[in-house]
Amino acid sequence: MKKDGFPRTHIGLTRRSWQRVREGLARTLENREDRERCLEWCLRFPDHTGVWAEIIKGRHREMAELAFRTEDYFDLPRDAMAWWERIIQNHPFAAIFAGERYAALLKRRKDKREQTCV
Repeated sequence: MKKDGFPRTHIGLTRRSWQRVREGLARTLENREDRERCLEWCLRFPDHTGVWAEIIKGRHREMAELAFRTEDYFDLPRDAMAWWERIIQNHPFAAIFAGERYAALLKRRKDKREQTCV
């Protein structure tokens, strides 16, 4: 149940993180507000997100392009996997997605309250 020596739980976590990375990169390219929010996040945690700030600012373009072309993390070339492995879990895209998840949670709670009151 291992792939390339990774335990199954690590495989699932890595795949989900990779999808978030791909979604987050796309959002930061398309939306200036999202880009600024992620860069602010990087400034708050520079020891863990310095490379991410560089990526968002346009450095490491070949790796970002590879991320867009590769849907599954485990389909990356080995050298690219090694490069991304150091940073994949520390992506700054929670700055975008966490707020959206929280807003959705509040909406569900409100809808549920309205249903029970009717």
